[in-house]
Amino acid sequence: MITYNVSSLAMFTAFLYILGGVSGALCISFSPDEIKRSLMISLKKTPAKREQYHRALSMFDLLEKSAIISGLTGFICGFIHTMDTAEVTGSIMPGLSVSAVSVLYALCICLFISSPLKNNIGFRLKTGNFSGEEQNY
Repeated sequence: MITYNVSSLAMFTAFLYILGGVSGALCISFSPDEIKRSLMISLKKTPAKREQYHRALSMFDLLEKSAIISGLTGFICGFIHTMDTAEVTGSIMPGLSVSAVSVLYALCICLFISSPLKNNIGFRLKTGNFSGEEQNY
């Protein structure tokens, strides 16, 4: 019987690595008011101008890209550390599995946070619904 160790996926340092990369990219590119407005536009369907929808779309696109880049950077750093200590430990597989968790976190951010919010805004841009009202299609 195969047992899964779920606690091996809960690595706080990998999560902080991804969170730092994403928040750094967002804070450099957008003001706190723009971040809040973009979240309100996507989540609460707040009425906004077309330019604000495009700005929110670019913010969630940056969120997706910075999460992927942070995840790959975390994997590369973990890989380098694993190869550096491979002589001492004698095995590289545990180190590689730990370094792959940052990529998993990045993909989860892309799949469960960025893509749905981006698709929501993109759909409203395509349909021309900027008032925040529900439309039946």
